[in-house]
Amino acid sequence: MCANISEVFNGRMQTEQSENAPPTRRSEGMRKAWAKRRMSAVMEAEWLQRPICLCGCGQILSRHPSTERQPQFRRGHDARLRSLARKVLRREAEPAAIPEIARAMKSRLAFLLKEPELAKLF
Repeated sequence: MCANISEVFNGRMQTEQSENAPPTRRSEGMRKAWAKRRMSAVMEAEWLQRPICLCGCGQILSRHPSTERQPQFRRGHDARLRSLARKVLRREAEPAAIPEIARAMKSRLAFLLKEPELAKLF
């Protein structure tokens, strides 16, 4: 038998080939997706430390001890963000007008569940 049979079957040959192989499109896509997900998680953690209104007005919100019950908007400001999203949908406003923090926290926005056509903008 072969004297170096352990080198063939313990994964060394496979790792040597994979280290020199160029990254595939799928791995690049996953790398970008995970980078975006990590950035969103960091933004959300920073927002929870100092919560501001998600409509983009910049008003500071009171902190709640429970992250699930933390308010995201000042009273009536959720309608501002919803109307801005509708304007973007009708092409009356630029998509960049929607605040980045609102995009990062889209899973917490209740009106996106009721209006899925607006969810595509976030």
